[in-house]
Amino acid sequence: MQQYSTSAISTILNKPSRSISYALQHIKRKNNTSTTLLKHKKGRPSKISKRATRVVNRDLTRSPKKTNRRILEENNLGFSTRSLQHLLKVQGYSTSTAKKKQTSNAEKAANYKKYAKKTLKTCKGLKPLRYI
Repeated sequence: MQQYSTSAISTILNKPSRSISYALQHIKRKNNTSTTLLKHKKGRPSKISKRATRVVNRDLTRSPKKTNRRILEENNLGFSTRSLQHLLKVQGYSTSTAKKKQTSNAEKAANYKKYAKKTLKTCKGLKPLRYI
């Protein structure tokens, strides 16, 4: 196997040589450490497995407007809706958040301007309401 220098790799990949050297250091450090000992996690163990979290994430990316009950029923997950709510909170999903107005391009802006002018013309033709 042929060894390349970091400068040669950086020119081939069109990346800075500093980032290549950091990546090589990271790989060497990972190869030198042993992962025989599993560290004990603090806190209460989760009822929800990693597989179940993947299933929920996949389901919500495919159809984000599903209800919690429907997610549990369709995927045959063995935990409560409260556990699902906690999982969604941990994963960063949120409901009832205000949506940002879409950015408009020149075509949309021109269409909106036409619509506004049209509605102004129709409003000018109306007689004002009289209050009794």
